[in-house]
Amino acid sequence: WNVDTGLLDMILRGHSGSVYAAEWSPDGQLVVTGSADHSAKIWHGVFGECMETLKGHRAVVRAASFSSSGNSVVTCSWDRTTRVWDIASGQCVATLRGHMGDVFS
Repeated sequence: WNVDTGLLDMILRGHSGSVYAAEWSPDGQLVVTGSADHSAKIWHGVFGECMETLKGHRAVVRAASFSSSGNSVVTCSWDRTTRVWDIASGQCVATLRGHMGDVFS
Protein backbone atom coordinates (compact mmCIF):
# COMPACT_ATOMS: atom_id res chain seq x y z
CA TRP A 1 0.00 0.00 0.00
CA ASN A 2 1.11 3.50 -0.73
CA VAL A 3 0.77 5.48 2.48
CA ASP A 4 0.43 8.77 0.61
CA THR A 5 -2.34 7.71 -1.77
CA GLY A 6 -3.91 4.81 0.14
CA LEU A 7 -3.73 2.74 -3.06
CA LEU A 8 -2.32 -0.73 -3.57
CA ASP A 9 1.21 -0.56 -5.04
CA MET A 10 1.87 -4.25 -5.67
CA ILE A 11 1.10 -7.81 -4.63
CA LEU A 12 3.97 -10.13 -3.79
CA ARG A 13 3.03 -13.56 -5.13
CA GLY A 14 5.06 -16.68 -4.55
CA HIS A 15 4.28 -18.29 -1.20
CA SER A 16 2.08 -21.39 -1.31
CA GLY A 17 0.70 -20.76 2.19
CA SER A 18 -0.61 -17.89 4.27
CA VAL A 19 1.86 -15.08 5.01
CA TYR A 20 2.34 -14.41 8.73
CA ALA A 21 5.13 -11.83 8.64
CA ALA A 22 6.32 -8.98 6.43
CA GLU A 23 8.91 -6.31 7.09
CA TRP A 24 10.81 -3.68 5.11
CA SER A 25 14.61 -3.60 5.22
CA PRO A 26 16.19 -0.59 6.96
CA ASP A 27 17.02 1.02 3.60
CA GLY A 28 13.51 0.47 2.23
CA GLN A 29 14.74 -1.56 -0.74
CA LEU A 30 13.77 -5.09 0.31
CA VAL A 31 10.87 -6.86 1.99
CA VAL A 32 11.08 -10.14 3.90
CA THR A 33 8.02 -12.35 4.34
CA GLY A 34 7.43 -15.47 6.43
CA SER A 35 4.83 -18.09 5.52
CA ALA A 36 2.91 -21.20 6.44
CA ASP A 37 4.72 -22.88 3.54
CA HIS A 38 7.74 -23.15 5.91
CA SER A 39 9.79 -20.58 4.00
CA ALA A 40 10.74 -16.93 4.07
CA LYS A 41 11.27 -14.85 0.96
CA ILE A 42 13.31 -11.76 0.20
CA TRP A 43 11.58 -9.45 -2.28
CA HIS A 44 12.74 -6.43 -4.22
CA GLY A 45 10.64 -3.68 -2.66
CA VAL A 46 10.31 -1.60 -5.82
CA PHE A 47 9.80 -4.24 -8.53
CA GLY A 48 8.16 -6.98 -6.42
CA GLU A 49 10.49 -9.73 -7.65
CA CYS A 50 11.36 -12.63 -5.35
CA MET A 51 15.12 -12.41 -4.97
CA GLU A 52 15.65 -15.34 -2.61
CA THR A 53 13.66 -18.13 -0.95
CA LEU A 54 14.99 -19.06 2.48
CA LYS A 55 14.30 -22.75 3.12
CA GLY A 56 15.11 -24.81 6.17
CA HIS A 57 12.30 -24.46 8.68
CA ARG A 58 10.05 -27.49 9.19
CA ALA A 59 6.94 -25.54 10.21
CA VAL A 60 5.23 -22.16 9.82
CA VAL A 61 7.59 -19.17 9.71
CA ARG A 62 5.79 -16.88 12.14
CA ALA A 63 8.19 -13.92 12.21
CA ALA A 64 10.89 -12.47 9.97
CA SER A 65 12.98 -9.39 10.62
CA PHE A 66 16.00 -7.63 9.12
CA SER A 67 19.07 -6.82 11.17
CA SER A 68 19.77 -3.12 11.69
CA SER A 69 22.47 -3.30 9.00
CA GLY A 70 20.10 -5.00 6.56
CA ASN A 71 22.72 -7.67 5.83
CA SER A 72 20.89 -10.51 7.55
CA VAL A 73 17.42 -11.73 8.41
CA VAL A 74 16.18 -13.58 11.48
CA THR A 75 13.24 -15.97 11.14
CA CYS A 76 11.24 -17.66 13.91
CA SER A 77 9.20 -20.79 13.40
CA TRP A 78 6.74 -23.13 14.97
CA ASP A 79 9.47 -25.78 14.52
CA ARG A 80 10.95 -24.31 17.75
CA THR A 81 13.96 -22.75 16.02
CA THR A 82 15.20 -19.30 15.16
CA ARG A 83 17.42 -19.00 12.10
CA VAL A 84 19.82 -16.29 10.99
CA TRP A 85 20.22 -15.85 7.23
CA ASP A 86 22.87 -14.04 5.20
CA ILE A 87 21.09 -11.87 2.62
CA ALA A 88 23.91 -11.90 0.05
CA SER A 89 24.14 -15.70 -0.14
CA GLY A 90 20.65 -16.72 1.01
CA GLN A 91 22.29 -19.23 3.35
CA CYS A 92 21.38 -20.02 6.92
CA VAL A 93 24.39 -19.04 9.02
CA ALA A 94 23.00 -20.05 12.42
CA THR A 95 20.16 -22.13 13.84
CA LEU A 96 19.18 -21.37 17.41
CA ARG A 97 17.60 -24.35 19.17
CA GLY A 98 16.38 -24.89 22.69
CA HIS A 99 12.90 -23.44 22.82
CA MET A 100 10.40 -25.79 24.41
CA GLY A 101 7.53 -24.51 22.29
CA ASP A 102 6.73 -22.74 19.06
CA VAL A 103 8.63 -19.50 18.45
CA PHE A 104 6.39 -16.58 17.55
CA SER A 105 8.78 -13.62 17.43
